[in-house]
Amino acid sequence: MADARSSLTPSPLSRTEAERLLEAVSAALALPIPPLGLPGTLDALVRLSEAAALLLAFPLGERDEPAPVFRP
Repeated sequence: MADARSSLTPSPLSRTEAERLLEAVSAALALPIPPLGLPGTLDALVRLSEAAALLLAFPLGERDEPAPVFRP
C-alpha cells in the first residue's frame, strides 16, 4: 500500500505531455519557439521533469527542515 506522499509525487512528463505544455506556455507568454529549436527544447523539458520527479520522490521525515545556512 502506498502512503499519501507517493500519490502526490508527480511523474515525469511524456514527450506528448511536454509538447502540449510547451505549446500552451509558448502561447500564454506570446513567446514563439523556432522550429529548429523545438526538438531540443522538448528534450530539455522532458529531462528536467525527470530530474524534478527524482527530487520530489526523495522521502523526508516529519521533522526534516532545511539548514538555516548552506555551507558546501
